[in-house]
Amino acid sequence: MRKRRSTTTAARRQQALALGLALIQSTVPILGARWRDPALMNVARSTALAQLLFVESIQLSRELGDRRGLCSTLCYLGQVLLQKAEHEAAQHHFLEGLALSREVNSIRGIAAALEGLALLAQAQARPLRAARLLGAADALRNSQHAPRVRLWQPAYDQLQAYLRSELGEARALACLGQGQRMSLQQAVQYARELTAE
Repeated sequence: MRKRRSTTTAARRQQALALGLALIQSTVPILGARWRDPALMNVARSTALAQLLFVESIQLSRELGDRRGLCSTLCYLGQVLLQKAEHEAAQHHFLEGLALSREVNSIRGIAAALEGLALLAQAQARPLRAARLLGAADALRNSQHAPRVRLWQPAYDQLQAYLRSELGEARALACLGQGQRMSLQQAVQYARELTAE
């Protein structure tokens, strides 16, 4: 009986996660748009529904004890909250995802959390921090041959353009390089230092 319940819970979690990702996929092209614009109400509703589905997936992952699945879903929820300009909540989920990824030694999870925190730094107009965090995430992904999730690629393309615009090409590359040269421990520590530029 317990195994059946666990299987059902796992299926519900997968369904919630898949539906949340599908809803977000339809909203990603307009990242950065103003959420109070009446033309975007359907997108706002889709994002709110995706948020609820990710919260459900997180609860089910906790119930199942699926810590690896929880890492990625925390970062997905952080991305949604970031789109809604709920920076404090997004930061909380990225940092929780980072800590949990570190505990389960998920390099992909750590990279996803660092990328989310880089996007948060962009939203907070902190280009130096954004560049270093993105550089650290890129180095981790390259070391594991783990490409970035395509769903979020438009956000990273915008981040790269933002870094070049704010810092200039040479300085952006230098800051990305600083992040790439961080050890795993240095990158995690830097990510946790919320006041670091």
